[in-house]
Amino acid sequence: MFSKEDLATYGEISRRVKIIGTAFKGKDIREIKVSEIRLWVASFSITPKTVSAYMTNFRGIFDIAIEEEVLNKNPFIHIRKPKSKELHYEIGPFGIEEVELILKHAPNPLKNYLAISFYTGMRSGEVVGLQIKDIRQEEIEVGKSISKGICKTPKTIKSISSVPLFDALKPYIQDQVAIAKKKKTIWLFSNGDEEHLYGADIIRGKKTLWSMA
Repeated sequence: MFSKEDLATYGEISRRVKIIGTAFKGKDIREIKVSEIRLWVASFSITPKTVSAYMTNFRGIFDIAIEEEVLNKNPFIHIRKPKSKELHYEIGPFGIEEVELILKHAPNPLKNYLAISFYTGMRSGEVVGLQIKDIRQEEIEVGKSISKGICKTPKTIKSISSVPLFDALKPYIQDQVAIAKKKKTIWLFSNGDEEHLYGADIIRGKKTLWSMA
């Protein structure tokens, strides 16, 4: 059983890892230089504590690469946390109470969509790409992503991953599975034709998720 503290920590780490991935997108981990990491660390306008959290997560990525024998040395042995006497405010992730408040007032099935996003850190396209069969007892299999009407699947089984199914998320998942079964569709989120959604951006358009309950 996962506590709310576990849930918050997982979400925060997932968010930071995504930001790291975006910053070094398309870069082979073996080609990332110490100088590039230093510039990246110095580019943040956030508190030293949060910079340290990003560095810890990035260092962990390199540690995994070393364990898998992709690298021989972690470049973070040469990186120090930047010294800054100025504290900058930052826009952080929603706290547990804020998430609960949003979900309390969100209509269905937008509520279920947001719950999955909040509690797993999954990308919007990955949430839209979920099928009933991807829901396991204690985890959710992430193997598809839908964008602009196109469903993309990984080329290799190794690219398929999973995220924990926290207790706080289970009621929302169960509700959405029930909606999907009632529609007789394999997709967790579908349109009126029982097919998958065109993409996550539908929630920002005229035809919204909550109009297709």
